[in-house]
Amino acid sequence: MMKMIKKFPVTSFFILNFLVSWTGLYFILGVDGMLGKKTIDGSLMPGLMTAMICGPLLSSVLLIIFLEGKQGFCLLKARLTKFKVSIKWYMFALVTAPFVTILTILILTPFSSKFFPLILNSNDKVDLILGGIIGGFVAGFFEELGWTGVATPVLRGKYSILITGLLIGIVWGLWHMPLFMAPDPEGTIPIAGLIVIRLLSHLVVFRIMIVWVYDKTQSLFIAIIMHMTLTACTLIFQPSITSGVESMIYNITWTSIVAVIIMILNFSTEGEFTKR
Repeated sequence: MMKMIKKFPVTSFFILNFLVSWTGLYFILGVDGMLGKKTIDGSLMPGLMTAMICGPLLSSVLLIIFLEGKQGFCLLKARLTKFKVSIKWYMFALVTAPFVTILTILILTPFSSKFFPLILNSNDKVDLILGGIIGGFVAGFFEELGWTGVATPVLRGKYSILITGLLIGIVWGLWHMPLFMAPDPEGTIPIAGLIVIRLLSHLVVFRIMIVWVYDKTQSLFIAIIMHMTLTACTLIFQPSITSGVESMIYNITWTSIVAVIIMILNFSTEGEFTKR
């Protein structure tokens, strides 16, 4: 077993991550909940978030213990506490997700008011904002200890930024699957199509961006900020869309904007995203 873990550290991290998180989700949601056959009650969200973050957290800790020991934790701490980077990277990490989200809303709202964020008509604006910030911080900090702290450096040593981001982004998306299994209320979009769009679109392209920023800064803290802003924006500025078609349009638009940004950055940096 130890030989396999040492030979395939990232694969081992992925497997442990799924095992821990999905086991926790199973005990909270049951089979029907994980398959989207029953509505997830809001009161379960703290437990669901705890189950999800325990996956990357425990998996990264176990992998470091097995493979690197004290030296591995020292390296993780150095990456986590690397605060001294150019202010432009802090701005990029903080602004990217809000910029893309607001631009998506501005593009789509002329076609339908359902793309307006719920917070504009909510009576619980403070709760939404605080919930988004807290949820963003918790998800960003604990998840990135694994995705960026463990998986990214290993894969980046073998592959380009683009391939590293795609590999981690696809797994990152699939890892969220039990939380996004709800079918289209109108029944116009097959659940398989919804899953592909929900999990393998915006999460994948944004992961490529996180890998690029980490590659430029070697700062786990900056990666955490990027993840935090993505989660916070998702929770705070979620639109009032109700159908699968609208959901697909929103996700595809958001993903396309990020993809264009990546292409522009890759061109302006003379192919940094595709170089080994």
